[in-house]
Amino acid sequence: MKRILWIGILCSTLMILSNQTFAQRYLKSKRLSDEANISAKILDDSHWMIGFKVGMNATMVQQDGFHSVLSSVGQNNEEEKAYTTVTNNISPNLAAQFFYYPVRFMAISVQPTFANYRYGYETSHKWLPAESGLETVRTNYKHQHSLNYFEAPMLLHFSLSKYPFRFFVQGGMYYSKLLNANKTITGDKSITEGGLTTVTEEKKKFGIDNQYYDSFWGYTAGGGIGFDLYTTRLSLEVNYKQPMMGITAPDGKYDNLELVSSYYDISDDLSMRNIEVSISMAVPLDHIGQVYNRNSYKGKKKRK
Repeated sequence: MKRILWIGILCSTLMILSNQTFAQRYLKSKRLSDEANISAKILDDSHWMIGFKVGMNATMVQQDGFHSVLSSVGQNNEEEKAYTTVTNNISPNLAAQFFYYPVRFMAISVQPTFANYRYGYETSHKWLPAESGLETVRTNYKHQHSLNYFEAPMLLHFSLSKYPFRFFVQGGMYYSKLLNANKTITGDKSITEGGLTTVTEEKKKFGIDNQYYDSFWGYTAGGGIGFDLYTTRLSLEVNYKQPMMGITAPDGKYDNLELVSSYYDISDDLSMRNIEVSISMAVPLDHIGQVYNRNSYKGKKKRK
């Protein structure tokens, strides 16, 4: 009889402990669920959000017209030019983000951006003597370009899903203003005369703002996925950007005489396209108080 009594007491104790553990887990999950619901309400009800994003640009340049300094020098010369691939044209960008949500699934966004674009090419030139015994000149240069722009994209942003993972698409126009443009040339020049060859290593940097248009308009489109971590929205996005015109200005091709006469370089007619990959973080503005005082937000309904 005592054994049965002790077994009953033991079973009762185990049931009480298991029920208490279950209750604690339930309350904890309920608190987490309530916390998630409050976070979702704050984000869904926000009309204004602010944030920033950082990312990388992959630049593709298209040669719309070829120009050469050798075309009027004569027939005893050779020239080659090869542009770098997109994997060598990676550069950073940094942007602020402002979102206005007139309705929950759509936002109007302005994103002031400092963007850097890079591209390059390699050139080789060879002048052959018309008669034996005269000098032969060979050059091999790498040309690296760095363009800095201030851009103002204006986008329509559409959310395709709800809390916590939010897929989205976006698109619009952007205005781009050239801040500065630089060019770095590295390579060597060799002169052979009478069997003796002299090689000169060279490296020089140039400011080339006058070779590019001062500003232009372009269009952009892309999408990505956002993750709502409490009241902070983290996003990964990919965007395609393309100016509505070429980027090189025809009037500035011959302005730098040193580039033309010493490095035999004239800018081609170029257009540009970019793939931008960015990560971003945004927080709500109009419910910023509820971010820190969630109790004041309990019981409120979501905005439709």
